[in-house]
Amino acid sequence: MYNSYEVLVGKKRNDLRNYIGETFKLSLKAKTQVFKWMRIALRGFRCKLANEYILPNANNLSSLKKPPLEYEGIKKEDCVKMEIDRR
Repeated sequence: MYNSYEVLVGKKRNDLRNYIGETFKLSLKAKTQVFKWMRIALRGFRCKLANEYILPNANNLSSLKKPPLEYEGIKKEDCVKMEIDRR
């Protein structure tokens, strides 16, 4: 679940933070920096998806209902949600 700034909130966010905290022993400053880099990488990935797949197919809505072939791991529901949020 994402808030209006497209940031993970709730259980998924806590699960991700706990996993990273258990896997790596980092200081608070380093952990903060890692999460900052993760946000930047995710934002860049979303922009890339939008520029390469959503904007060129804006007139063909049926092609936006399923994820691109290169990214089969993206759930269909997330792909539809991202397309709706871009409008």
